[in-house]
Amino acid sequence: MAYSDTTSELVSAVHLLTSKADGDVRLSAKSTMSFDAGCRTRIYRCRTVPKQRCCFPLRLQSVEWGAHGRENEKARKLNGTSSDPPLGPPVPNWLPRQLPPLTVMNGRTCRVEPIDSTRHGKALYAAYATDREGRLWTYLPWGPYSGPEELCARIDAVRASGVRPEYALIDVASGKPFGQASYLNIDPAAGSIEVGGIVYAPAFQRGIAATEAMYLMMRHAFDELGYRRYAWQCNSLNARSRAAATRLGFKFEGVWRQANVHKGRNRDTAWFSILDSEWPAIKIAFEHWLAPENFDAEGRQLTRLSELTAAAQSS
Repeated sequence: MAYSDTTSELVSAVHLLTSKADGDVRLSAKSTMSFDAGCRTRIYRCRTVPKQRCCFPLRLQSVEWGAHGRENEKARKLNGTSSDPPLGPPVPNWLPRQLPPLTVMNGRTCRVEPIDSTRHGKALYAAYATDREGRLWTYLPWGPYSGPEELCARIDAVRASGVRPEYALIDVASGKPFGQASYLNIDPAAGSIEVGGIVYAPAFQRGIAATEAMYLMMRHAFDELGYRRYAWQCNSLNARSRAAATRLGFKFEGVWRQANVHKGRNRDTAWFSILDSEWPAIKIAFEHWLAPENFDAEGRQLTRLSELTAAAQSS
């Protein structure tokens, strides 16, 4: 039996000839003939029926299966020749980025400033205490705190470690802190940085100030520090965090299974990211949403941020 040189029939042929269920058909490579630089035909002879030839042309260069095959083909084209190994696109004039300095980021409704236990600790504890059921801490590896002293001690410990720059999120209208956020998993050589350690007091969740805080930190990482990748990770079971990442314009990348153990329980980690090539459109979406004219007299949004970021990602 012979198979024609079309992709769909070729894939069907390969599936048929290599099916584990078809135990009676055993194939052996008999010979190889080259027709041109991009096409080879391998002729198979069926051992069950010796006189039967099972032949089909197999385009070794152009036929690839799955996403990795498409990426490899794209990489080969970038390299210029089909014999080169697949490589990513060049990153001209790349230099490692600087670590994020502890600096103030000012917005219309929110200010992001380096956290200080003396100035922010007690006020943050009071803001978090409105969460009577302790749901703020369900998916975080720390908290809840027994009192402001424990929260202040943690703020001091994180700052002393130097592992991640941590910030207090300040409501401009009241001048009071309503949350925390950090840069973490910073890789200057790769240009990769993550936002995390995010906690908002219940009254500010999904509000204008909390959203602007995320915008300010993104803008600082991309526009001022020149990072290439801005990541977000969360417990894969944390539906609210996953929805927040999507709303903010992050793309889902996948799940790391059994990535950690938090509070005695397994954690599978869901990963999201925004790339520098995607940032300009996401930035416009944020600025459109944050504009005063996007809100009515009662502060209700006229256009959802999720609609704007979804349009930006599809453009």
